[in-house]
Amino acid sequence: MSDEELRAYNRYQDSLRDEASYVETNYYFAKMEGKEEGKLEVAEKMVAKGMSAEEVAEVAGIDVQLLSQ
Repeated sequence: MSDEELRAYNRYQDSLRDEASYVETNYYFAKMEGKEEGKLEVAEKMVAKGMSAEEVAEVAGIDVQLLSQ
């Protein structure tokens, strides 16, 4: 393999690693966003059933201001 081919191969490998990193990062953030949305959905239902927003926020681990929107 020539030096030029080796450099091209290494660039290709770097691009594959970069792409894999982007996918992994996006997956992580999407997963975290989904968890937060799920918490908020359940918390809103609890408030609708009559629990206080402060109590629900404390138990769910979310900001009480999210429930008053």
